[in-house]
Amino acid sequence: PPAALLPAGYVIGPGNRAKYEAMILALDATLGPILDQVDWENDLVALVGDNGTPEQVTPVVGKSKTTCFERGIHVPFFASGPGLKVEDSYALVHVVDVYSTLAEFWGTCAPAHDGISLVDTPGHDWIVCSGADDLMARTGTVKLRRLISTGDEQLFDLAVDPLETVSLLEDPAYAAVELKLRTVLDQFQAR
Repeated sequence: PPAALLPAGYVIGPGNRAKYEAMILALDATLGPILDQVDWENDLVALVGDNGTPEQVTPVVGKSKTTCFERGIHVPFFASGPGLKVEDSYALVHVVDVYSTLAEFWGTCAPAHDGISLVDTPGHDWIVCSGADDLMARTGTVKLRRLISTGDEQLFDLAVDPLETVSLLEDPAYAAVELKLRTVLDQFQAR
């Protein structure tokens, strides 16, 4: 990023990861002046980031952008405006929810799609995402990931294994949620 968008004295270290971190820092310098112009009593602000960490800069190779691992699908989403609650939420939401949320806020209808309005709804029970060769269905804490090319699956409990290192596939303690998520993936692939 241009030096003018970085804090005084900030030095970008060597390598792509350092450049990537500097770009994120520069975003703050760019976004700040825009938000200074917002009328917080009347304006709605919805900020949605890009998903995933690029492969060239990820600390976890093979589990980044273009995959359905957590480092590939996380999308920052912030909304602020009159009538919206001021709170942090860890509800399960999807980027397609932005359309319905904005439409409800403005009192109109969103185009037909899979999203829900988050104005008065806490989030989804489960969501589906797809990557280059994988797809996943997840609840708030459990994820079933399937490779499209082979059909191989992995099941992760993100509450106890956020780095997705140990598959719990066929673990009896997860049988019910595994079956539910497999049904969701099968229906998604049949569409």
